[in-house]
Amino acid sequence: MLLEKGADVNARNKYHSLSALQVASARGYNRVIGNLLTNDADVTGALQEATGWGNEETAQILLQHGVDVNNAESEYGSALLVALVVGHDRIAKTLLDHKADIRAEGGCPIAHNALEDAIAFADEHIAEVLFERGAQISTRAAKSDAK
Repeated sequence: MLLEKGADVNARNKYHSLSALQVASARGYNRVIGNLLTNDADVTGALQEATGWGNEETAQILLQHGVDVNNAESEYGSALLVALVVGHDRIAKTLLDHKADIRAEGGCPIAHNALEDAIAFADEHIAEVLFERGAQISTRAAKSDAK
């Protein structure tokens, strides 16, 4: 209804500068998400919000609508890194099935890449999945461990 009255689909709230799509993704409001996507909402950060709050169905919807699984335009990095840091292993596996980049870096200040995030925060099973898909510990982390 608000969009029909001319509301800006990409307006951001004043508290955390989140868009309506980011808030709907965090809350799992899938019908709202569909409406926002239909109206060309900016998808930046939506997958990270869905992942961070454990909204697996919402993450699937966003991926089905073509949201880039490797978009890292969030303070926490890619959705895969977010999923690993907060321990949402099932969502991490879904992201991996959608070709999430296991070599992407960023996000958590403690770890440097997906494998290190998995070792530090997630279940050992997801670390095994990452190893099977070719993940390696970063040379930056190996150098800091050697000191």
